Amino acid sequence: MGILLISCISVRDTSSLYNNFTARYNFNGVTINESFSPLIGVDVTLKNSVQVRFEFKKDRTINLSTRSLQVMEIRGQELTIGLGYTFKQLKAPFQSKTNRKAIKSDFKVRGDFSLRNNLSITRELDTEINPNTPTNGQRTLSLKLTGDYKLSRKLTLRLFFDYISNTPVISLSYPNSTTNGGFSIRFNLNG
Repeated sequence: MGILLISCISVRDTSSLYNNFTARYNFNGVTINESFSPLIGVDVTLKNSVQVRFEFKKDRTINLSTRSLQVMEIRGQELTIGLGYTFKQLKAPFQSKTNRKAIKSDFKVRGDFSLRNNLSITRELDTEINPNTPTNGQRTLSLKLTGDYKLSRKLTLRLFFDYISNTPVISLSYPNSTTNGGFSIRFNLNG
């Protein structure tokens, strides 16, 4: 019975001089992805136009390399807290030259604060000296503010501000931060 099992998962190498058994299927690596996005999520709009959002995400990727006998594990956790408010029928600070009537529309303001931790660990399968080594990772702090105002049925003005700060877990790279701000005008062809 054991010979039958071996013949199912391996074949004889007839091109070789020694006629050895070889594997029928050769896997160089196996990857497993787990993602709970979000694991816990709450998004509520209250009667007074206040929006509250809370999310907690978790993910993990495990990669087994059969050539180097290593398991690479990348773990991530992210916490996001968001607040928003809708100002009803806010008058625009400017007027259209063709239409003397003042533009009035809802102004939607939203702010999201998130904190994300990533950690990469390399696990050596063929050694007993420090088999679990952190190789990469970072802590990311993010603040995103947006404001949307409809100028017309097809035209939307968006004001935005983004701040992202990255702090590495190990000392191979430097902390950095990025700040973006400005406005964009969106033209909708469907509406």
